[in-house]
Amino acid sequence: MNKIKQMFNDLTLQKKLILSYILLGIAPLLVMGFLGYRQISNLIIEQEYENMESFLIQAKLTLENEINIYDNLSNYLAFNNDIKSVIELSANNEDKYDIYTKYRDILDPTVSSMSYFHSDLDQITYYIPNIAVDYDDTLVNFDQAKEQSWYDEVMADSNIHWFIANERIFSIRKVYINPNLMAILFIEPKFENLIATLTSALPENCALAIDSYGTLVYSYNSFDDIYPVADLSDVDNSNYLKKTEMIGNSEWNLNIYRPAKSAVTNLIPIILSILTTVAIIALATLLALYFISKYIVHRVHNLALEMKKVEDGNFDIDLESRDQDEIGQLIRGFSQMTQRINKLINDLYISKLHQKEYELKALQQQINPHFLYNTLSMINFKAIQSNNPDISRITLSLSSFYRTALNQGDNVCSIASEIGNIKAYIDLQLMMHDYDFDAVIEIDDNLNDCETLNLILQPLIENAINHGIDLLKDRRGSIRVLGTISAETVYLIIEDNGVGMSQDTIDSILITSSKGYGVFNVQERIKLFYGKDYGIHIESIIDHGTIVTVIFPAKKYQRKQQ
Repeated sequence: MNKIKQMFNDLTLQKKLILSYILLGIAPLLVMGFLGYRQISNLIIEQEYENMESFLIQAKLTLENEINIYDNLSNYLAFNNDIKSVIELSANNEDKYDIYTKYRDILDPTVSSMSYFHSDLDQITYYIPNIAVDYDDTLVNFDQAKEQSWYDEVMADSNIHWFIANERIFSIRKVYINPNLMAILFIEPKFENLIATLTSALPENCALAIDSYGTLVYSYNSFDDIYPVADLSDVDNSNYLKKTEMIGNSEWNLNIYRPAKSAVTNLIPIILSILTTVAIIALATLLALYFISKYIVHRVHNLALEMKKVEDGNFDIDLESRDQDEIGQLIRGFSQMTQRINKLINDLYISKLHQKEYELKALQQQINPHFLYNTLSMINFKAIQSNNPDISRITLSLSSFYRTALNQGDNVCSIASEIGNIKAYIDLQLMMHDYDFDAVIEIDDNLNDCETLNLILQPLIENAINHGIDLLKDRRGSIRVLGTISAETVYLIIEDNGVGMSQDTIDSILITSSKGYGVFNVQERIKLFYGKDYGIHIESIIDHGTIVTVIFPAKKYQRKQQ
């Protein structure tokens, strides 16, 4: 609740007024429209259910009537004594001529008369044990029935069983010819004729399905292309209206489906009418609210814009008011306050900035690079005259170091220039330490033209010497400087075999500024220049050494135009 209240408080005054009017005016209108739509929608869906049920009952009665007709036919054929005598004669394999005579005089006329009176009849078959030769499709060997999927179910009782499979519909039952002889009676109507009586009358955008104990055995739909075909075996499909009726005493359920969207098609004109009315009223109300609220709060809005300018550091505001209400008083008070603040900034802050600028320029003048280079050049010349190569080398290294360190005042340089700087610095340190440690520099050639911040490796190498290898007593010190590039990222690594440091020390030097230009300063420069994802990573093991990795993005160095 507090969060919602805070969100409301954060809105502009104009938005608060508009939102209040919406909640009090438009929201109830929308609610009434929605309730009306729901009521009409429910009535239409109820009517659709009644229509579906009416069709389903009619289809059920039609199918039950057809099934009853063929059940009566099955009873007639199952208990016909003349046919029983033919089957008994065939099963006993008696006189072939007598069997043929029975087929001609009894079986064929009976089957023909059944086909005559039942035009939809497709096949009548008796499965008989011990028959020597099949007689067309009318009398076949009982072993063929054993291979069928329906055999076990039919043999379980003496009822008539109906099946639908592969667009075939048929009834099967067990028939006792005599106490010692049993046969199976198979009757198959023409599938397309029997089912066509159901599908021909199927309403538009409806589907018909027959299932047996939940297993779909037949389905047909008349859906338009705009509606997806339903998975009719999914009885919980909420996107479709459904009605179900059981067919007689059978194990079949007759189902009818219709897409819910199709069922409410007649609701579209009503919905459009409601939406149009609501939209017109809402639009008119919002336009009126906009102009009224704008007239009320425009002065507050202008004051907020001027305050934003002051927040961004711009105190040059242009806001006046002669109104005597609370908003007018607030505008005049804000204007006077900003004028006073602007005067204070001009008197104090800017003067301090100028003072710092002058001090910086004075400091720069103290370090005149031309004077320094000329002096070092003269020392080098004197050393050569005096035949003192060590002094000459020190002077040249020092000159090279300061030339790259000062970098003509530029904050960035190429990695090649930075490596030249540390080579000069390491050369000076080696001479100062009587070459009592080793130094190796291995830089990938692809890095030479990459950009780097000026003077970021020297403080790290200085730390490695002063706090690492200088403290060694049991082995000769060594420093390795490596440079690689991977995935558009530069890695400059300073590795030493010094005394190492603890994790607490590592954490401290990365977040604590020292008196000189140390690790913290390098870390801050990299993060400020390249972003917080880059900087220095330190790994160290006490009595084994330290690895410092400087990480920043790979970028080609662009030399400044002089």
